[in-house]
Amino acid sequence: PNQLMKVGDAPARIRRLGRPIARLRFIVADQGQATCTAFLVGRRLLLTNQHCIATDDERASALVDFFYDADDSVASGQRVAGIVASDRGLDYTLLRLTGDPPAGTGRLFFAPLTWAWPADAHPLVIVQHPSGLPKRASIADCSTAGDARVGVLPGEPTDFGHLCDTLGGSSGSPVLD
Repeated sequence: PNQLMKVGDAPARIRRLGRPIARLRFIVADQGQATCTAFLVGRRLLLTNQHCIATDDERASALVDFFYDADDSVASGQRVAGIVASDRGLDYTLLRLTGDPPAGTGRLFFAPLTWAWPADAHPLVIVQHPSGLPKRASIADCSTAGDARVGVLPGEPTDFGHLCDTLGGSSGSPVLD
């Protein structure tokens, strides 16, 4: 069963971790509007998947909705100024916002290079915007499932597996330890 919970119903720690996570809306040529998830990694730097935003046309159409946490939330629609870096093989795009994010947004930090995957299943959390919906959290039964999975490029073990609930639109969500 889908065990995604509204972020407002999640523990306070998860709600705090979810502040830098935003819904990303953009136009895909010949398909219309699509959604993904993105998160702040710097003052105006937002990270998502490359398969979400790969072209300047997609970037130009992108709107970022911070604090889209409930059905009655107002979509903020912040613009994206440019693509800073992108890699198809690692499936990431780093975006620069046109202005500062809303006050209280915060940012997420990466694990240090010395961090190593635990040998056994390890609990995780994914805060996301599945199907473009208000923010949800995958907590129940959310854990690692392998540390060397083939990613976008055939034969390249750049990914890891997880057993967390996600849906389309969750791409670009941070996987939190």
